[in-house]
Amino acid sequence: GTGYAAAQPYDPRAGGSAEYYRRACALQDAALELLRVGVADRISQTSAQVQDTLNLPRVPIAADKLEASLVYTRFHGISRRSNALLSVARERLDALGPGSVASSSYEDLMSLCRGAYCSAREALLTSTVRMHMDTLRERHGLVGMTRLASVFLIRLCNVETALYLDFFG
Repeated sequence: GTGYAAAQPYDPRAGGSAEYYRRACALQDAALELLRVGVADRISQTSAQVQDTLNLPRVPIAADKLEASLVYTRFHGISRRSNALLSVARERLDALGPGSVASSSYEDLMSLCRGAYCSAREALLTSTVRMHMDTLRERHGLVGMTRLASVFLIRLCNVETALYLDFFG
């Protein structure tokens, strides 16, 4: 395979048989795959479902309805399980210590999950934020938009930070 087992050389000084080592590597690869499917793929699937349901980005969500929309409720719904799975990966990473091939596989997994999360959130929020900024500029001019947009963006960032921590905190 191309995962951990393929990247980790067999070290006879480590004790045990080559077959035991091969099986341990295969189990490691299977665990990483289950974690990837359980977190990164789930985030991507949820994002696609929300986009399809809400017709995003073609139809942006009204800013005052954003927090109660599926953009947040569906992600909050998957955050607890995702956090539990990521905790397993973090614990394993801590147990392995830095520098090993196995720890780099877990670091890659964590990076993949963060990337999937950030891409999903960007895809879900961009059109709504852009539309709200444009609306504020049209209604209140540049100065008024700046003041009102600051309040909106601070609130959005607080909600996004809390959601991020629900996943990765």
